[in-house]
Amino acid sequence: MTLRIAFHYPLAMIGQEVRRIREALGLSQRRFAERLGVHKVTVAKWETDAQGVRGPAERLIRLLGEAATDNPKPGNPKGARKAPRRRSERRRKATR
Repeated sequence: MTLRIAFHYPLAMIGQEVRRIREALGLSQRRFAERLGVHKVTVAKWETDAQGVRGPAERLIRLLGEAATDNPKPGNPKGARKAPRRRSERRRKATR
């Protein structure tokens, strides 16, 4: 008698999933990349499917996605104004 064992391997993560998870967390590509320990260009490549997400990064993003669906962060509603910049930031920008 033979015993069949079925393994469930999730399909490779696509760029739309990465973007959906990042946006659900309310993070920019730069902040998301910092949290994952990768370069922001890598995140951009993942989101455009120019490069595949592999290994531990894929697992970590999937776990973050599960956490995001359990505890959604309120986003910035459309039309809402951003917080004003500090004076020091405005001065630095004006002197450039």
